Amino acid sequence: MRADREDAISTCSPAIQKRDVDIHVCYAVANMRTQELDFSGKFFPRLNAIPKGIKLVTLARSIRWFGWGFGEALLPIFILTFTQTTTQAALINSTYDILFLLSLPLVGFIADVVSSKTLLIIGLLLYPFIGLSYYLAGATGIVLFVILAKGINGIAYCLDCVGVDTYIRRVAPRTGIASAFGYMASLAEFGWLVAALIGVVLVRFVPVHTLLFLVTPFSLLALIPLAYAERDKTLPSRRLNMKALLTPLTSFLKEVAAMRKGMHGVLFLMFFFDIAAVTATFFIPIDAYRSGANLSSVAFLAVLGAVPTLFEFWIAEFIDGSKIKRRAALFIALVALPVLFIIASNITAFSSRVLIAFGIGLAAIFGSLALQSYATVLSRRDRYGEVSSMLEGATTFGDLLGPIALALLTDALGFSMMFAIIAALFALIAIYFFRRPIE
Repeated sequence: MRADREDAISTCSPAIQKRDVDIHVCYAVANMRTQELDFSGKFFPRLNAIPKGIKLVTLARSIRWFGWGFGEALLPIFILTFTQTTTQAALINSTYDILFLLSLPLVGFIADVVSSKTLLIIGLLLYPFIGLSYYLAGATGIVLFVILAKGINGIAYCLDCVGVDTYIRRVAPRTGIASAFGYMASLAEFGWLVAALIGVVLVRFVPVHTLLFLVTPFSLLALIPLAYAERDKTLPSRRLNMKALLTPLTSFLKEVAAMRKGMHGVLFLMFFFDIAAVTATFFIPIDAYRSGANLSSVAFLAVLGAVPTLFEFWIAEFIDGSKIKRRAALFIALVALPVLFIIASNITAFSSRVLIAFGIGLAAIFGSLALQSYATVLSRRDRYGEVSSMLEGATTFGDLLGPIALALLTDALGFSMMFAIIAALFALIAIYFFRRPIE
């Protein structure tokens, strides 16, 4: 493998001497050629091609998500105990999304001029304060600690998401982008699921706010593998200066307006796929709890609803490197979601809720991974930081506006009618994109 890399570099040497090819480009080609030789595994054909840096970042994220898993499944119910209506719970939950959105333009700009590893470290250092705030909220009964935890979480997760997305786009070979995203999501979600299953048992003996506090020690532990990850390199197309820092939102909006053809559709669908995911993680557990399910059952419902994330690596392998497969994955999501939501509007059994949550999660994964692949193919390499922040912005708008709008519908019309309205909306979206595909 080393010989292949040296051979690739030596092939570039005459061009480098003539200044026709940048040396960094040559090294990138050599690295990609070396990595492509590893796509020969029998069961995980792309696993060996994932760089070590991405594996270490994945380990760090998995450790932190493991800490989250003990209590996060019950977070909607925990917030609901501080409120009287679903809309009030959604408004408290929106604190996270507001801070996330306010942070995105600045974080996206910084991600293009500094190493994304730096963003990840800063984000991890904020997470201990989140666990502490949730613990104080439960111990004192003061809702302001919940709002504080949500606000810090919005900033910390913005740093984490933009940092991770940018790191993958810079380090992974272009033919393995979706596989890298799927690999990270699958392992991180596996850690979350294991902790959540433990939480299903622990919640019978331990208060929810104590389980939420566990994110603090595990976030600090996650710093260890992250410290050993290689530092990704930025392209010198931008410089960090005060003028740019003072006008990140203007720059952000200009970039959105100037995106390549197809990217507006990617952002639009990201927004609505996230709304679909919110129904599975926020509204279905609340509906079950109000229908008489205990905390252990609600946590178990959330765990089974998250099981589809374990298949992200295989789904990503199916999507990678093929325009037809990207379209097929998006087609699956656009067809499945309206069908699942219309079924959800007509069921009440707990077991049926579990199956619907599982199906919605699986369909959203097909759609989001396809859109991640579309976004990378349609974007310039020196704008991956901003592209990552735009995608996160679209999903966060879904997180922010979706729960509030759906909560208002739920309080006014009930869960069944809310699901029926979403089904009709996704049917219209599917018809539009079948007639006007992204690519």
